[in-house]
Amino acid sequence: MAPRLCFIGAGFHATTNIYPSVLEAGAEIVAVATRSKDRSKAALLRFGSNGAAYDDYKLMLATETCDGIVVVAQAQDAVQLVRDVIKAGKNVYVDKPLGWSAAEATQIADEAEKAGVILMVGFMKRYAPIYQQMKSILSLNELGKACSFEAKFACNSTPFCQTEEELLKFVGIHFLDLLRFLFGEVEAVSGFHKLQGPN
Repeated sequence: MAPRLCFIGAGFHATTNIYPSVLEAGAEIVAVATRSKDRSKAALLRFGSNGAAYDDYKLMLATETCDGIVVVAQAQDAVQLVRDVIKAGKNVYVDKPLGWSAAEATQIADEAEKAGVILMVGFMKRYAPIYQQMKSILSLNELGKACSFEAKFACNSTPFCQTEEELLKFVGIHFLDLLRFLFGEVEAVSGFHKLQGPN
């Protein structure tokens, strides 16, 4: 049986990347909650679902039976949304970042563990076949010990990153997670940045 998922959020990233991936993975979208019932209905129709549309995510959490909730919302809203999903006793997938600090993220993870629900943060790079293969090659140690790793992320971040902190937490965080996956926990961090243009 296909996993039954409810969504909180139907913005550009959700409908361009997350919804199509969920369908490709064989899951079923059973409900969508946004601030507008019409927008929720539009998302359901766009992705071929006869599910329920909500303009109140708490009502959706109380009403729907599903395997998990997918939260794809603005970062400033996501923390409270995730906490409410956990309080409702539902499994939750949330796009990164989980919180604005390590302490906040740890607290939310502890809340999920205490509630007995699965909490997953959208670090997808570690699951990509190419990085899985890289991890396998590195673990064999046939090429010798890795001494350095360089990554570049070419994108126009201006639509969703207004500060360097946001750039690190919305974009750079993918590479930080990938480094931890490939090489283990980080012992020290140093870096530099190069700005091209005003943003």
